[in-house]
Amino acid sequence: MFRASRVSASGLELPPSTDRPQSFTTQLGSAVYQFDLRWNDRSNVWTMDISDPVSGNPIVSGLAVVLGADLLKPYALGIGTLIVVDETSTNTEAALDSLGSSVNLYWVSPGCSVGRLSRKHSGRLK
Repeated sequence: MFRASRVSASGLELPPSTDRPQSFTTQLGSAVYQFDLRWNDRSNVWTMDISDPVSGNPIVSGLAVVLGADLLKPYALGIGTLIVVDETSTNTEAALDSLGSSVNLYWVSPGCSVGRLSRKHSGRLK
């Protein structure tokens, strides 16, 4: 299981690298999840699948990795907030070579505010 490099009381930075495709397993709260990220050449966007690492059952599939929104909110999973942040503060979406370097994926535990993270960066949460 991957251990995130930046951890706080309420969240952590997930470990994407600039490799493609990417796959990692990490613990969010009390549960472990499998993340699979792939670059979509046709639409020029990273997509993500989240699944149960034991059963392989999908939780979310084909989710576009984009700035400015809680990626999990439409699914009401109750596992927290997943947001993409452009660390350069230029509101640049994740490109083929920037996810895991200048654009990062953060998880914030349920009930915790993403305000500090969203104020630090230029991306606005919806």
